Amino acid sequence: MRVYFDATLDEAVDASLRALSRSRSMRSFRWADYVGGAILTGIVTGFGIFLLSDHLAVQERLITCGIVGVIAACLFPFLHAWTIKRRLRKYYAEQLRGKRTFSVEVELSPAGVIVTQNECTIAFAWPQVDVIEESLDTIDFFMRNGGSVTVRKRAFQSRESIAEFVQEAMQYFNSTHDRPVSA
Repeated sequence: MRVYFDATLDEAVDASLRALSRSRSMRSFRWADYVGGAILTGIVTGFGIFLLSDHLAVQERLITCGIVGVIAACLFPFLHAWTIKRRLRKYYAEQLRGKRTFSVEVELSPAGVIVTQNECTIAFAWPQVDVIEESLDTIDFFMRNGGSVTVRKRAFQSRESIAEFVQEAMQYFNSTHDRPVSA
């Protein structure tokens, strides 16, 4: 089965963010950044308070540093996510060279998932597919090597054709994996 759709820059960013969120390495980097950011903010703030606040007692200075560190730790996840999203958006805008959309073709075959976009074709053999997930507006194929393929549901004419696509994907997937999974 083969489907075609046009994807936008924001959809490419969204697909990348979902793929990154599955990565154990990326999650550990994020936590290290959160903790490091909070500690660094506490240290910088503490240094500033120690230098500029002669009228505060040492305990008050330490408490202030701790409070600022906690506030930084609470704000950092939002700032970090915004920064990653902004950088991905810039990257994809550069790759698309000013185009607002790009065409995507996804084909399911007995050999694997074949994706063509931006005049480039990539084939993922079924044993490389780690999991198939269906969300409200996408069908995602996440690969063992960290890659992913996202199919927008608007590429289909009906709910029945979506179900047929998912069923075919699951049949191919289950035929090459020891652990059968249902959608």
